[in-house]
Amino acid sequence: LVYGLDYKGNVCGDKHAEPNLRELEVRYWVNPNQVYESSLPETKFKVSDARAVCLMECPIPSEDSLNWVCDYPDGDIRLTVDDWIDRNYDYFEFLTPSMRNSSLQLQGPCYPVIFPSIN
Repeated sequence: LVYGLDYKGNVCGDKHAEPNLRELEVRYWVNPNQVYESSLPETKFKVSDARAVCLMECPIPSEDSLNWVCDYPDGDIRLTVDDWIDRNYDYFEFLTPSMRNSSLQLQGPCYPVIFPSIN
């Protein structure tokens, strides 16, 4: 396996996936809580089970504001995948108040970029 799977079960980089992931070859774990939980010795939760999206490259945390990585745009979010990429995978400002609250509780659809990561 060269590429990981996203939260929909798609292989990152797959042009036949929905959405088309042709240029999105990097698997990024969006929920820092799940990544932390997978590292605990007493847990059965594995990092491979943590929620992930496919990106072009890992996001970089900001020093003076909070960056977000959101799930692929669908449903009430009226963005194309290209627009989502151009916005650095962030559509937090378009969320309803309840979706913002859910995101602030690390339950998505958007997740804060808190830690530095590498491709």
